[in-house]
Amino acid sequence: MRSRRGCSRCSGRKGILCAGILALMTPGEGCGSAAGLRSAARTRASLSSPFAIAPAWFSCKDMKVSAAVEQFLDVHEGFIALVVLPGRIISQVTTLPEYTEVYNTVNKLRVESVVAIEGVVRPRPTDAINADMKTGAIEVAADHILVLNTVARSLPFPVTTADTVKEKFPEEIRLRYRVLDLHRQQMQSNLRLRHSVVKLIRRYLEDKHDFVEIETPVLSKSTPEGARDYLVPSRVQPGTFYALPQSPQLFKQMLMVSGFEKYYQIARCFRDEDLRADRQPEFTQLDMEIAFTSMEDMLKLNEELMRHIFEEVGDIKVPNPFPRLTYAEAMNRYGTDRPDLRFDWELKDVRTSTFLENAF
Repeated sequence: MRSRRGCSRCSGRKGILCAGILALMTPGEGCGSAAGLRSAARTRASLSSPFAIAPAWFSCKDMKVSAAVEQFLDVHEGFIALVVLPGRIISQVTTLPEYTEVYNTVNKLRVESVVAIEGVVRPRPTDAINADMKTGAIEVAADHILVLNTVARSLPFPVTTADTVKEKFPEEIRLRYRVLDLHRQQMQSNLRLRHSVVKLIRRYLEDKHDFVEIETPVLSKSTPEGARDYLVPSRVQPGTFYALPQSPQLFKQMLMVSGFEKYYQIARCFRDEDLRADRQPEFTQLDMEIAFTSMEDMLKLNEELMRHIFEEVGDIKVPNPFPRLTYAEAMNRYGTDRPDLRFDWELKDVRTSTFLENAF
């Protein structure tokens, strides 16, 4: 069912069906702008191509959005509110009961059903504006919906924008249903933050310091380091094994000799060790090497890189230069070469104190 609606501001009427959707949109001229209102040519994306998104952010613009329904927030007086996958732009979709096909379809949806919605972007009524949403001043008046996938049974745990699942459900359940767990806001934020950091590292090393990113082999010869190797049997040479690299150490040294004077990679490393807070069997590290340099230059480069990351990603000011401890000073003051400086727990010499004068 379809209906052609323009910039109607009648969305405040009762009986409206509201749905939060994953709006794949790009910023435009703003809601109700002159440029938006002059947009007479409405380019509607075809439902035969669910991922052909028409970018829009202003009134009088037809568009297509795709969404995974995540949570029913409220149901009363014919009003249903839905929230979708976190970490993206969330918008609101409205439709009226008289648009029977759309209304009935959405009314039967279950959490995590995937839909494609087609409609017109328009301003929300003043009393319906949500200042906490990036798209809180607009809505999409839907006149067609296509269900791309449905959910056949109840979910093992709720998927919500509120990060409460971690406290209520054990890790074993969340890992078993990892796809759902990754919907949590914390998981979304963690992965997107990691992406931002990696992107900053690449730009900084390549654009400012002329590093070259080179991937080194993952299947290699065993070169024992500080841990045991993970071994992979060879099919074509029975009785022989590859080893997964604990680090790209030998490969990057070969690159230095080969004339690549500044190398780096975001390297996957594997070490067959017992799991501890600071030990993982599989991990990712920033690996880099410079052919002609000094320890002071390497320390300075790493300090600059860390300051750049913290300032760009978190707007956090980092000391310049970093406070430094020599190995000898760290051992004498803290008894370890990696002290936790958040706590002022230094070793104290009690050989001349009153402790020696008292018997216990």
